Amino acid sequence: MMTTTLNRTTRPGWPTEPPDGEQTSFPTEDTGSERDALILSLLEAVSPTVCYYAELAHLEYEELSQDATIHIIDVLDAGVERIRNLPAYVRVRVKSRIIDKIRYLACHRTICF
Repeated sequence: MMTTTLNRTTRPGWPTEPPDGEQTSFPTEDTGSERDALILSLLEAVSPTVCYYAELAHLEYEELSQDATIHIIDVLDAGVERIRNLPAYVRVRVKSRIIDKIRYLACHRTICF
């Protein structure tokens, strides 16, 4: 099986250097404590979103927080080398996952009743 990797510098119109102050990659070989610290910092970044949707949909905050943690771990396992703004990316992905869960629960609550 052959894999092709796209390089940003080969695409027309794409900048060859990131803007000043932006981090474009994260270490691939994290120790357990560094990974845990990264997961906790990302969980803190999505905490207001989780709280908002927990109140909005009358769901338990802890349950949504656990789902967010699992999703953050999945994102990190998938690789974050090409992500420029990891906290923003994780917020969007977690928000999307929460909205999907609310839709799923709303659909099944309607069917069951």
